[in-house]
Amino acid sequence: LTQAHNNLAATLKDLGLLDEAVASYQKALEVDSDFADAHNNLGLTLIEQGKVEQAIESYKKSLNIKQDYAEAHNNLGNAYRELGQMEEAIVSYQGALRIKPNFAKRHSNLGVTLKDLGRLDDAVSSYQKALTLDPDYVEAHKNLGNALQLLGRSDEAIISYQKALSIKPDFAEGHCNLGLALKDLGRFEEAIVSYEKALTLDPNYVETYNNLGNILLELGIVDEAIESLHKAIKIKPNFAEAHNNLGNAYKNVGQIEKAITCIKKSASLKPELKAVSYTHLRAHETLRYL
Repeated sequence: LTQAHNNLAATLKDLGLLDEAVASYQKALEVDSDFADAHNNLGLTLIEQGKVEQAIESYKKSLNIKQDYAEAHNNLGNAYRELGQMEEAIVSYQGALRIKPNFAKRHSNLGVTLKDLGRLDDAVSSYQKALTLDPDYVEAHKNLGNALQLLGRSDEAIISYQKALSIKPDFAEGHCNLGLALKDLGRFEEAIVSYEKALTLDPNYVETYNNLGNILLELGIVDEAIESLHKAIKIKPNFAEAHNNLGNAYKNVGQIEKAITCIKKSASLKPELKAVSYTHLRAHETLRYL
């Protein structure tokens, strides 16, 4: 009976009937409160409902019953990460890896969390472990590129992005991030090609319009830069960096009132940008992460 309730709950969850799935998992646990899988699965369903703290309690109950449950450790880590509790997430991911060290995605998850804590060298090591286990892991190649980019190792970042794209050529995010790394090395024309590929694949990729606008501005192609930044803002009206960069573009063509308006808008959205005046504007580029 317990397994039947658990199986029914899984089916209901797959159908998007989350409330019914939760009720079915709870029935399974009424029959057998020591059913670790049901606690874990209940946690996954609660996550989909946005009830992260309740999910954490379910994962903990699962682990109290079955301490070597790698999936529950990993899921607990994901939940902690969603709450911004990065140190706790790392402990959970490491627990999962002690039990099952050959799971590439968990190494990558650990890497993302280490990156968020600014531990970039450790993040690189985690991504490299993931790729040793699964050389075709596109997200790990991208994440490795992101970490290398943040470390200022743009040449190596480019190699990582290119590997991701060799596996998945239609990966818009990979093209965008490759463009940013190329731009940092002064390879502007190649960067523009990468941004344009990203936009062909995803015409609503707002970060790419912002980054393309910046590079066009640096090349003095101001009208096209303004057009690209307007597209970014049309898609995402509260994109503070794009408003700031548009102000920079308007300043460059002498439209100071428009520049001031854009900078005021960016500052209202992101107060830390308020110190950037129209007489000394700074381009902001954006890199999308997992």
